[in-house]
Amino acid sequence: MIDEPGDSESRLRDAVDAAGVGTWDFYPPTGMLAWSARCRALFGLAPDASVDYGVFLRGVHIDDRARVSQAVQRALTPGGPPRIDIEYRSVSASDGTTRWLRGVGQAEFDASTGVPLRLVGVVLEITERKQRELQERHLGQVAESSADFIAYASPEGKAIYLNPAGLALVGLGDLTAVQGHEMIDFFAPEDQQRLRAQVLPAVQQDGRWVGEFRLRHFRSGHAIPVHLNQFRVNDPATGTLAGYATVAVDLSRRARSEAERRFLADSVPQLLSTIDPSGVLTYVNRRTREFSGRTHEELALHWTELVHPEDLARTHAAWTAAQASGRAYQLEYRLRRRDGEYRWLQHDAVPQHDAEGRVLQWVRSSTDIHELKQAQHDLQARDFEVSSHSLELERKLEAAALQIRELEAELASR
Repeated sequence: MIDEPGDSESRLRDAVDAAGVGTWDFYPPTGMLAWSARCRALFGLAPDASVDYGVFLRGVHIDDRARVSQAVQRALTPGGPPRIDIEYRSVSASDGTTRWLRGVGQAEFDASTGVPLRLVGVVLEITERKQRELQERHLGQVAESSADFIAYASPEGKAIYLNPAGLALVGLGDLTAVQGHEMIDFFAPEDQQRLRAQVLPAVQQDGRWVGEFRLRHFRSGHAIPVHLNQFRVNDPATGTLAGYATVAVDLSRRARSEAERRFLADSVPQLLSTIDPSGVLTYVNRRTREFSGRTHEELALHWTELVHPEDLARTHAAWTAAQASGRAYQLEYRLRRRDGEYRWLQHDAVPQHDAEGRVLQWVRSSTDIHELKQAQHDLQARDFEVSSHSLELERKLEAAALQIRELEAELASR
């Protein structure tokens, strides 16, 4: 039995639909548009929905509509490229779902007149691929902007990628230099055997190895201590090894940063300290130690002994309220200096939170305001003295006025 052409085309369309590919025919002379059931589904239309070119354009995402329309017009222009191959988004007419599609088509023209007769093609959904590409771009942006060493190697151990921070850390200029090396070359020579014997077997078996290691600076040969996170990347489709990824934090940079922070904290005139949420003193700067005459360890155990007895209950109440609310607070209190004198301080405490809003620690700053408080006290005392003198003068003036009135009355009676 020989199939009629229409039967063969129908079965072909059914097979294409079953494969998840939609088919379409557009006839410019009449404006008629024929869509398969799969094509309708990709635009959120019912299998028996009426379609035309206007329905198609309205189903294209507004940001892609002009680009798609221009591609169709170019394909239908005599003498131009008759083929369409374009990626765009559709918006479902039923629920507003956005899908990424790839449309491929070919225009047919009248041989004698050059008039476009037909534009026929297929469309398939590529949402998953586009989402994966978007994730890869985002990850690429993260890697490019990260201050840590981020590298990728092939399953055979061939270096493929190293981010800018990694290039600077190991003294290489660009990716061309990177791709001339094996992954193992990036580690200090004295640690390479450990990499083979310990790290890579753990990555193969457990998928990851984390610990301290040393990278190699290619120009100076110096070993760079790092916190290493080495893990395998699997092919999402097959689960087989696709490559090795490395993320390393420069421990020397971390130590330098910590030293710089401590230097800055020790350079300010304020008393600085940090305290954990439970109330344990975790850091004090040099000014605090000099003011109190005590070490960090001594302050951690007995710092409340330095608070003036009259201020201790108020200071404790402010801290307890801040622990409960997680909010910053400020108060003035007196603290005993190493020479035994109590000095007035203005105390500011600000909480630092993690991504979930939990308090990680409190940063506290105390400024010596003793002279200011003394000046305020002296001014208030002078104001009181002036006020007292003024009252006395007013009493004297009132007494004198009374005597004058009595004298005037006596003279008038004479």
